[in-house]
Amino acid sequence: MGALLFVPGAQASTPVRTGGGSVFQLIVTALDIEYGKLHRDVTITVIGGGSGAGIAGAAAGTLDIGLSSRDQLPSDPPGLNFIPMAREGYAIVVNPHNPITSLTHEQIKGILTGQTTTWSSVGWAAGGPIQVYSRIPASGSYVNCKRFFTDNLEFTPNAPQTASHGITRVFVARDRHAIACIALSYLTTAPETIKGLAVDGLAPTRRNAASGRYPYVNRLWFVTKSEPIGPVAEYITWVRSRHVQCTLIKRYVLPLGRC
Repeated sequence: MGALLFVPGAQASTPVRTGGGSVFQLIVTALDIEYGKLHRDVTITVIGGGSGAGIAGAAAGTLDIGLSSRDQLPSDPPGLNFIPMAREGYAIVVNPHNPITSLTHEQIKGILTGQTTTWSSVGWAAGGPIQVYSRIPASGSYVNCKRFFTDNLEFTPNAPQTASHGITRVFVARDRHAIACIALSYLTTAPETIKGLAVDGLAPTRRNAASGRYPYVNRLWFVTKSEPIGPVAEYITWVRSRHVQCTLIKRYVLPLGRC
């Protein structure tokens, strides 16, 4: 569970409780700080826990807005509203000391599922064993990474499971044998600590993701139990406005439309 963030105003009397996927932590923290400056009578709280926890919290009513990096599934509680708020890419990342710059989709699939276990098998003769890092199964990013890079096969059971993209980034930065699937914003905001690999020759850059050339992109969702009203609806409308999409959202992830 992530740390609780309070963004109070001078008369912060109306809480809007949000929480879920760690993909959102960078952007939602920035959004909530700015929103608190404009609406001092509203308090935004943010917790982590993964997309599954965000969806469950919205369904249970313990969160006003769940934060999900994955699309709605048939197994989700009925009656939920999935409202798109941005888009995010996913990248395959390695330690900066890894000399490999590109892998094919099939090579990545073999590595992440445990069929390929040594770096020499994919071109790094002195690389030694491959260490895959995975997200927890409740993570929406884990669902997306499987869909994009393993044809929905599970990651190798030998992969340590991390609770957030931030933790994954730290592990990859410290482990020269590491490889992981991570949200693009966690690569672009710290390119000196980890290295993104091209997939079938396509580099994981924000420009390529925005143009559609790099196809490993999914929507980010606000999830509510019912049709949002009052302060919750006002916050969602503000986040989806063109001004916010083309300023705050664009700094971290991909806006819903063109800017």
